[in-house]
Amino acid sequence: MTGSIRSRLLIGQAMTILILVLSCTASLGVAGSVRAGFAGVVRHDDALIANVTLRAKLLDDEETGLRGYLLVRQPLFLQPYRAALARLPAARSASLRLARGDPGEIRLLNALSRGAGRWERWARSMLAAPPARATPARLEAQMLTGKRLFDAYRRASDAILQRLFAHRVATLTAANSTVRTMTILLAALFFLAVLGALVAGLWTLRSLQRPLMRLAWLADRIAEGDLTAGAHVDPIREFGSLVSAMERMRREIRGQRNLSTMLAACLRPDDVYRTFTEALRQHVHADRLSVSKVGPGPHEMTSVFVAGDGTEGLPEGTTTSLAGSIASRAYQTGRPVLRADLAALPPADLFDDERKALAAGIRSLAIIPLMVHGRVLATLNLGSRQAAGYSEQALGPILTLAPMVASAIENAQLYESLSDAKRQLESQRDLEYGRARRDALTNLGNRLRLEEDLSVLHARAQRYGHTYSLVLCDVDYFKAYNDHYGHPAGDTVLATVAETLTTSVRRGDAVYRYGGEEFLILLPEQEEEEAYAAAERLRAAVQARLLPHEARPDLDIVTISAGVATLHGASLPEIRDVIAEADAALYHAKAAGRNLVVAGAGAGLRVLKTRERARTSTA
Repeated sequence: MTGSIRSRLLIGQAMTILILVLSCTASLGVAGSVRAGFAGVVRHDDALIANVTLRAKLLDDEETGLRGYLLVRQPLFLQPYRAALARLPAARSASLRLARGDPGEIRLLNALSRGAGRWERWARSMLAAPPARATPARLEAQMLTGKRLFDAYRRASDAILQRLFAHRVATLTAANSTVRTMTILLAALFFLAVLGALVAGLWTLRSLQRPLMRLAWLADRIAEGDLTAGAHVDPIREFGSLVSAMERMRREIRGQRNLSTMLAACLRPDDVYRTFTEALRQHVHADRLSVSKVGPGPHEMTSVFVAGDGTEGLPEGTTTSLAGSIASRAYQTGRPVLRADLAALPPADLFDDERKALAAGIRSLAIIPLMVHGRVLATLNLGSRQAAGYSEQALGPILTLAPMVASAIENAQLYESLSDAKRQLESQRDLEYGRARRDALTNLGNRLRLEEDLSVLHARAQRYGHTYSLVLCDVDYFKAYNDHYGHPAGDTVLATVAETLTTSVRRGDAVYRYGGEEFLILLPEQEEEEAYAAAERLRAAVQARLLPHEARPDLDIVTISAGVATLHGASLPEIRDVIAEADAALYHAKAAGRNLVVAGAGAGLRVLKTRERARTSTA
């Protein structure tokens, strides 16, 4: 295999150099073609320059001969004119062919032709005029006209020649610069490519020969489950062995990735056990599979998951002594424990759980510790009805997956602990939330709860234009009651009054302890008449309890006074204004003799009548 690799690398190196040479040759050919193209442009420019120069010379001959003829009237001077006139059409046709469709050149050539045409029309008109009619003054004027036309032609000729000379110079400059740059770049590229190919070939031969053989051996060992294979190996393997080993590794890694994804979605240890069991059956046969953990005591083990045949020997939930379990060895050493044939061992050498497994038909066992951070969380127990059902080589894939499963178990246990702690915190939070908003003595909502509920009710009334009322109650002569009976008795009376008010309101109304001996009742969607009737019903309910109050100067029972305030959606005072209105009504009720209900009137509220109920005796 070594010779084959070396020969292939040498062939590849030679081919690389050959390709580089051919590429450079082709590049040089491209450079030559580019240069030839520039040369063709220059030749075209030279030909067009020569053509325009010829046309200018011919027209000069025409102008010179015609001017001599017009001045001396000798036919001999017309010979150059006629000779040039005969050659000009061919020169003009050549100009159009050489223009190659260039818009700028065609435009200048057309201007040149138009200038020549105007002068030639003037010349023909001068030749057609009789000599006798040409007076000196008229002849001079006509000659000036001809000179202007000929000067215009010469300017057009100079313009196109200037353009052609500039284009020729630019072409030559670009050609020289391009060819020089391409030559330098191609030479540098060729040198670097050859040098790089040689260096890469030598380095490849030395760096890949032995590591490639070592990689084949390591791949084969890893495919068999041995993850501790040494690095210094010399055997020569077939390339097909390397490919097969890599393919097995690919399948295993893909399986591990899928298993990792499924385990990450497991939130309970039982889910981890079931998911791992399904993946495990693809790698090893197990008639009986279980997972054991230490607990509930420090020297006990409990079977937390059981699957397969023979579960009657050690069903799920079975607790055994750690000293009487074969899994204790895995806990102590952190290494797998194999039992090839339980039936071949003396009974005295068997652990308690092994005896039960043997009684259930299990012949061979494999105990695999599931460890995280050097700590054994649990043991995976495999059982087979066949002797020698497991070997270290066969358990290789399972040992690879064991740390992943142990981490998943730990995460699931941590999730359960966090979930329990979260539920406890939420329960405690709800309890504390309720306590913070409830009066401990009367079990009614306190001022904080009142402010929250009243804010919601007031906002709803503002938004939808609804009506609500509130009643502020006060226990009459409560200080005298405390002084006479004592504060514990006063607390009892407050609790009794609170219970009476709570049981006397309709569903949807709410009673709060406002402070001291004061209570506030919210009455949603109740007009003043309904609110007054409700307050009167509450007053009568407290009076009907006949709670003794010997310290009163008038009656000898506990009573309450109440003030009523009603808010209409059409008028929207602040919450404090509504409570102040009810407090003012309560003040009037107490001033009027107590044991009364008074409905108040004030800014932003409808004016209600003040009603007084005649004091009644409780005799």
